[in-house]
Amino acid sequence: MSQLVSTSLCTQDQFRMDQIISLNQLAKNYSGKVYFLAGKRSIVDVSKFPSLITFFLMTSGSNQIKVLIDGDNPSEILAEMDTICSTESRFTTNFLNTAEKVKV
Repeated sequence: MSQLVSTSLCTQDQFRMDQIISLNQLAKNYSGKVYFLAGKRSIVDVSKFPSLITFFLMTSGSNQIKVLIDGDNPSEILAEMDTICSTESRFTTNFLNTAEKVKV
């Protein structure tokens, strides 16, 4: 059964490119539609990558984005979006051993 769900996404930092690509792929693979809304006039279909990039460039100062999901099982896609948008870094830092020689 199709449902329309609206929620707010609060961000502290700008989205990284890997997060934007992941959100786009998630929306493309979803059977419904996912939209982002910022302000009163900026709305974008998340499955359209060029529009999504433009949206994030134009709304870089906005720290609250409204998410509209129209489709089946919106709670599942919200959970996936939450993991994508988390601010945790997926990269680990390894320090070089000073005794090792590295040729650059």
